[in-house]
Amino acid sequence: MVERRVGPRLRRGESVRASAPEPVGDRARHVAIGRDQIRNFLAGRLLAPYVGVSIEAVTSIIGTILAGIAVGAWVGGALADRVDPRRLIAVLLMLGGVLAIASIPIVRALGDVGRQATGPKSLFLTFVGFFPAAAALRAVPPAVMKLQIRALSVTGRTVGRLSAWSIAGALFGTGTVR
Repeated sequence: MVERRVGPRLRRGESVRASAPEPVGDRARHVAIGRDQIRNFLAGRLLAPYVGVSIEAVTSIIGTILAGIAVGAWVGGALADRVDPRRLIAVLLMLGGVLAIASIPIVRALGDVGRQATGPKSLFLTFVGFFPAAAALRAVPPAVMKLQIRALSVTGRTVGRLSAWSIAGALFGTGTVR
């Protein structure tokens, strides 16, 4: 397997300058992750009139959002290595916001279509309504991490700090929806 290097090769003790100040990257991650939690709660309320409140509906929401998170993180990491992360973060946050807003009319338009069983219908509605936004917003953290890592010797500390901020965003999202 051939290893592809993107960016300058570092020697021991050399560092990479961050392209964005820490608070900017932390806030971008905080917003993207907080939106995940808010979307989970709102998805249940938005889907309830069409599929009811059942274990199938809740499982569809959790599974679909987790799949979007996984795909978004993977694609975001690949994009962060190919595209300038400063531009990528802005585009992904805007795209994720537009897709999140679009989930309401998408679910409403498709909610009354067909008389499928609750399980398949809830999975379909959740996937088309919420997967794209979850994937777009979860592509943000890898780009932020790429901007924030200043030296290979502090990679663990930087990733740990950014992960802590992402959990703080999720907790904030959990606390803001009642």
